[in-house]
Amino acid sequence: MNGMKLNLTRSLLCAVLISLSAVALQAVNIWPDKLEPPVSLAEALHLGRTQVASLELDPLYCVNATLLNGEGGNTDMGYWLIGFSTELGNNYSTAVRMDGRVSVQKVKEFNIKLDHPWPETVTPPISVESALSTAVQLLQKQDKKNYYCLNATLVTGSNDVVRDGMWNFVFQTESNDPKLVNIRMNGKTSIKSVERIRRY
Repeated sequence: MNGMKLNLTRSLLCAVLISLSAVALQAVNIWPDKLEPPVSLAEALHLGRTQVASLELDPLYCVNATLLNGEGGNTDMGYWLIGFSTELGNNYSTAVRMDGRVSVQKVKEFNIKLDHPWPETVTPPISVESALSTAVQLLQKQDKKNYYCLNATLVTGSNDVVRDGMWNFVFQTESNDPKLVNIRMNGKTSIKSVERIRRY
C-alpha cells in the first residue's frame, strides 16, 4: 500500500511540474537542512540528460532542478526533479533518485510560477552545467566549506535574455550556511548569504 502511494505521489509530482511554486512546495517534502545528497546536481543532470537524450533527438536545455526528500522524510527515496526542454517545444519532467534510478515523462508544459520566466524554446547562452561549475568555483574561492546545491532555476528579467537572463542557484553546507548564487548570461556573477532556506 505504501509503495503504491509512493508511486502515485512520484507520478503526480513528475506530471505536475518542475519549478514548483512556494505554495506547492508546502505540500511536498523539502530536502532536510545540513545533509549533503548522495547524488549531486551535476550527477543528476548527467543521468537525466542521458536518459532524455535517448528519447529526444533535438538538443536539450535545462529549465529547473529541485532537490526533494522522499515520502515521510525518507532521504533514501529523495530525488532531483529536473525539467528539460527543446527549441521545438518538447518538455520532459525527469526524476533522478538518490539510488541513481531515472524516470522521464513528457509533459505539455511546465507550471513555472515566476515573475520573469525564461521564454519557451530559447536555449540559454550558458548551460546549467557550465553555470553550476562557475558557481561552485566562486564559492570555493570565497571559503573552504563544502557547498552542495539544492536548486537551480533559469530566469530572465526582461525580453533581453542575453543581458538580463540568469541562473539562480541555492547552495547549502552541513554547517548551515546557505548562499544564493546568480550566474548571468552576460558573464556577471554574484553571491548572497541568506538567513535560512525553507523553500526554493
